[in-house]
Amino acid sequence: MPVVYNTSGFETLDSLRKLKGKVQIWLPDLKYSDDLAAIKYSNAPSYFRIATDAIKEMYKQVGPYKLNDDGIMQSGVIIRHLLMPGMVENTKGVIDWVAKTFKPGEVMFSLMHQYVPCGRAADYPEINRRVTDEEYAEVEQYLFDSGIEDGFVQEDDSACEDFIPKFDGTGV
Repeated sequence: MPVVYNTSGFETLDSLRKLKGKVQIWLPDLKYSDDLAAIKYSNAPSYFRIATDAIKEMYKQVGPYKLNDDGIMQSGVIIRHLLMPGMVENTKGVIDWVAKTFKPGEVMFSLMHQYVPCGRAADYPEINRRVTDEEYAEVEQYLFDSGIEDGFVQEDDSACEDFIPKFDGTGV
């Protein structure tokens, strides 16, 4: 049974190296290619460099993804990216980095369409809305044109408050 490590992607190389040999499937987010957005929305200076270095380390540890005969992943990296409202260029930057860094068959890419404004989104009017159909269609087509062949896209009904946990320990 593979061990899956679900992570923000904002990891130190030292902490990742301590996990070498213990994790078979890395599931990092790659939220931002735009460092100003990373600072503004996540207080994460140098986010893109740190996260991309971390993802390269994860890949170095497990190599190209492997599926069993039933199509179930046994090892590898699945890079997740959540499109946020008004951040089409940020998403294109993420897609460009993945397409430039990895060849087909090396990693999987998951373009997520589940953004729902919550938490402190009201403090930032530009992201205090759902992603438009036009925004998602543009980045989905960009992904399809990028050369990235392996991965997932989400339907628009995944952007639903039903998927947001209460974070209070109930239902666990």
